[in-house]
Amino acid sequence: MKRIGHYLKTWLGFETFTPYDRAFFTDSNMDTCRYLAAMTVAMEIWMVFYQIKRFVQTDAVFTLGNFWAATKNYWVLMAVALIVLLYSCKFLYGKNANRTIALALVWLYAIVLLGFGMYVSYHDMAAGKQILSFMTMTFSVGCLLVWRPYFSILFLGGVFLLFYHYMKIAAGGEVRSGDRINYFIYWFFLTVLSISIYHQRLSESRKSEHLEETNRSLHHMAITDDLTQIYNMTHFVMESGQRMRELGEDLKNYVFLFINIRSFSNYNEKYGHEEGNRILKMLAKRLTETAGDAGVVARQADDHFVAFVPRTAVEDIKKIHEELWEIDPEVRMGLKIGIYQPEDDSINPTRACDCARYACSTLRKYYERYSCEYDSAMERAYRQKRYIIHHLDEAIANGYIMPYYQPVVWADGRKLCGFEALSRWVDPQYGFLSPAAFVPTLEEYREIHKLDRYIVERVCQDLAESDKKGREPIPVSINFSRLDFELGDCITHLVETMDKYGLSHDRIHVEVTESALTEYHDLLEESMAKLHGLGFSLWLDDFGSGYSALNVLKDYDFDVLKIDMAFLSNFGTNDKTRPILRSVVAMANAIGIATLTEGVESEDEANFLEEIGCGRLQGYYYGKPLPYDQTCKRIQDGELIVADSF
Repeated sequence: MKRIGHYLKTWLGFETFTPYDRAFFTDSNMDTCRYLAAMTVAMEIWMVFYQIKRFVQTDAVFTLGNFWAATKNYWVLMAVALIVLLYSCKFLYGKNANRTIALALVWLYAIVLLGFGMYVSYHDMAAGKQILSFMTMTFSVGCLLVWRPYFSILFLGGVFLLFYHYMKIAAGGEVRSGDRINYFIYWFFLTVLSISIYHQRLSESRKSEHLEETNRSLHHMAITDDLTQIYNMTHFVMESGQRMRELGEDLKNYVFLFINIRSFSNYNEKYGHEEGNRILKMLAKRLTETAGDAGVVARQADDHFVAFVPRTAVEDIKKIHEELWEIDPEVRMGLKIGIYQPEDDSINPTRACDCARYACSTLRKYYERYSCEYDSAMERAYRQKRYIIHHLDEAIANGYIMPYYQPVVWADGRKLCGFEALSRWVDPQYGFLSPAAFVPTLEEYREIHKLDRYIVERVCQDLAESDKKGREPIPVSINFSRLDFELGDCITHLVETMDKYGLSHDRIHVEVTESALTEYHDLLEESMAKLHGLGFSLWLDDFGSGYSALNVLKDYDFDVLKIDMAFLSNFGTNDKTRPILRSVVAMANAIGIATLTEGVESEDEANFLEEIGCGRLQGYYYGKPLPYDQTCKRIQDGELIVADSF
């Protein structure tokens, strides 16, 4: 019974309309009114002229009174239709249209149409004619305009009963049986048709609403970040670019920001990713509130956000730094903010964000600062960085990059026992590019493996050429980045390249930095063991350059420990230098690892290192890095004496 009751309730139109349904039906009826009113106006104008023609053809006396009596119904209907036509156009084009007025006009128009139809058909029937006007108007009101079914039943039923009363009067007291039957059938099918049209229109409304909701959802997904529900980077670029063009002279008061959460990974490790996501959502909300309607905020990726805001909002955003800090002072979480001031609206928002990001990256070593603005010096450095990335392949192809070789000598006897291959870039535009400029850049943009593979190839070529000339087979150490192991199979490439040039594996030593091992232990442990198994000597580079992790010495089987040149800074003035070096060398020797100290620049340093048991020395005191031929010439000229063993 409940199902039957629900079906009946739905069929009669008692279900609740959504706001979309109400708007859909109003728009639909107003659209119908527009066309119906236009047709009515045209028809009534024709009827007025028709009446004028009758006056002319019948030689009837033409007076305003007679003319008004003959056409007044047409003028009234035409006036109402014209009002409905004008307002329906205004309503549909959205020019301050009022829904209540629209509904009132639909009602007025329906009543006038029905009244006109009954009036004309009553007189037609009295004259022995058909009730076509009534049928036309009831069809227009009942089927072209859409009503809820229960209302159609009551409304049309009442109208038909009322007109049936007038039909009886016009017929002299009784309507013929056949006319009554036809009249009832017409009412029945008209009512059923109006109900059918209603449900069809309601179905269209529901489908249209669902489609619009789907489109809104897809649009929302296309422009927003899944986690934080603020703009994603794609929409940020489009929106901020549009804002820049609209601002005109006021653009000078706006800045692009690149915002990074400091120590966010530590917070994630301590509290878990779910709590970390809560922080990201909170930051997104705070940034959006602070930017307000005047700014645009988006999440770029991970814990990185970008913003285009009035400069006055920057100080308010900096306050969020304090809020993050207070969440857990032990984690020391906060913001790093890079700021970029666009010169004009020709700047691409992506480029602007990159500049702000570059400014933000300079804060990495300055914990006490949390904001930095992009300036001309950064502009030069940024341009150089972009140049490096975009011209790496060209530099490799044209030989602008080449290996330079720095001598390594035995501390005992100071004879040459090896070289370290160091990449040097001599560019036609920038001239000599420092490795301190291009190596970190290539690592940041994950392109360092291209350079290292090229250096391996060039070193093997130089060694093979040297062998052909009958020179001593002096080994060379090559630096490998953590990314070499992550982005490709560098071990296979190394082995295949050496095999191609007929070189034994003891001719190249593999250097890996301490920081790579402490941060990426699982990634490199297997690779280090594989290299050892293939007969390569493993050297730990830059020991002591950062926060040394002694676990590295415990977990990996290194052959040589390279002590960073920082230990020799202020060698003659810092009393702590000698004891520290002595302890490091003693520790290495105690666990069976040979030692090499970099940065040796004086005989006093060399003598001390020999005295404490350091096995190898490297530094400007024994030679700067040079191309292989020049280094070999030093050997030929007797400046470097080759050792008996390597």
